[in-house]
Amino acid sequence: AASGALPMQSMALEGWLRLVAACCGVACNHVPLLDFCGDEALVERFPRVSFRVLGRGHTAGLEFDDAPLSLVAATCGSVDALTKLAVAGFDLHACSRRGVGAWEAARRQRLPGPRAGLLSVLISAGAAPSQEIKASDPLAVQRLLSSDAMAEAGDLLTEAIERGDIAGVRVLLRRGARL
Repeated sequence: AASGALPMQSMALEGWLRLVAACCGVACNHVPLLDFCGDEALVERFPRVSFRVLGRGHTAGLEFDDAPLSLVAATCGSVDALTKLAVAGFDLHACSRRGVGAWEAARRQRLPGPRAGLLSVLISAGAAPSQEIKASDPLAVQRLLSSDAMAEAGDLLTEAIERGDIAGVRVLLRRGARL
C-alpha cells in the first residue's frame, strides 16, 4: 500500500506546483512558469484561482478570489503572460464574481505602457467588447488611451442590475459573475 501512495502523492504535488506556477507566472509576467504548466492546464485545470500576491512592487498585497487567470494578468500588468494565455486558448472574456474581466482590468491599469500592451493583446485576440471597439480598427488603442474611458469602473454586475440591463446581467453571468 505504501508503494502505491507515493505516486499519488507525487501527482498531487505536481498539480500543486503547476497551480503555484500559474499564479506566479501571471502575477509576475514570467512566461517560463506558464510554459511549465502547459497550455492544457492553464485552460482546463486552472480557469480560476484564489491567492494573494506577496512581495514588493505595484502588485504586492493584491488578492484574487476565484479570479480567471486573464484577470490576474491584466490587473498585474502582465502583457507577456496575457499573450501566453491568449495563444493557449484561455477564455479572455471570463470575469470575476462581480463581473470584472481582463478588458476592464486592462482599462484600469495605471501604468500606461502595460495598459497599451494589454489592450492591444485583448483587441488582437477579439476579446474587446464589440460595442466599444473593433479588432480591425488600427487606432483603437490610441483612442482608448487618450479618452476618459480609463476611469475606474465600479462593480459591473451591480451597475448592470441597477440600470435594469437584463441582457448585460446575463452576459456577465455567462462569463462567470455571481450574484
